Amino acid sequence: MIRASSHSDRLSTIRLEDLAGHVTWRGVADAIAEGHRRDQPELGDVLLEQDGCAWLTRAARIRGLGSLTKVASVYPDNPAKGLAAIHGAAILMDDETGKVCAIIDNDALTRVKTAADSLLGARLLARPEASRYLVVGAGTVAGDLVRAMGSEFDFESISIWNRTSERAERLCAELAGEGIEAAAVTDLEAAVRAADIVSAATMSRAPLVLGAWVRPGTHVDLVGAFTPEMRESDDALIACAQIFVDCRLTTETRTGDLAGPLARGVIGPQDIRGSLYPLCNGKAGREGADAITLFKNGGGGHIDLMVAQHLFSCLSSAGRA
Repeated sequence: MIRASSHSDRLSTIRLEDLAGHVTWRGVADAIAEGHRRDQPELGDVLLEQDGCAWLTRAARIRGLGSLTKVASVYPDNPAKGLAAIHGAAILMDDETGKVCAIIDNDALTRVKTAADSLLGARLLARPEASRYLVVGAGTVAGDLVRAMGSEFDFESISIWNRTSERAERLCAELAGEGIEAAAVTDLEAAVRAADIVSAATMSRAPLVLGAWVRPGTHVDLVGAFTPEMRESDDALIACAQIFVDCRLTTETRTGDLAGPLARGVIGPQDIRGSLYPLCNGKAGREGADAITLFKNGGGGHIDLMVAQHLFSCLSSAGRA
């Protein structure tokens, strides 16, 4: 007969619905910034791809913060079946003892982390007076980006473009139900030309945000295109922008927006001006009000860990974990 250990603790399971009223977009962005002022992480990633699908395992440990292992699957055809494209979960472990503190559902970690990551990038790189926001894409991440960015920037207009305009209209209706006013647009070029901040959150394999359309002073936030075969920007944008990334390991060779231009010599490694580590420590940033800044959001196990600890701490303080 299997007996439970007398030293076992109740294991917390954290889901997206548990976060309401306890976690804010700005608070998560603050946690990511604070995490980048700690020791450098130990990281390990495994990415498998087959038949148009992907399976990712990420592990990270930061001294004093703990360790985390996350698994995720990406099935791009799932939305047509009424299912989410991404599924997964993460295991958060205590730094001193290694015991499992919590199992965190993908929606409660990756969704929150992804949008807060881009919010932090915009906080550090966009012009503070930015007032016109464009989101390219109309999926779940696009909606989260609108919510996160709108929590910090005072936008006078929010536009959403999607290849299928009906999906953009549905997202606008969903946001309207939350009191967020957004408009679906059909002319992508005109929308990019008018925007102060552009976020792209797609699975596109061809550039959508073109350098010729982006005005001086614009901040471009690239969230999708997480494999070398995907692209959301063209070479002209990559060549003219001041480029920053959240994590060099997960972006330089693994994302099409940077891997391709680097391989072809459009840019060199020195043209990537820094990750969130120098950005959060005041050692890198926008140079000039008219500069075009580009932030590639590629994620990383260490960012998942920073966010996971923040979620666990918030819920523990509220007696919910």
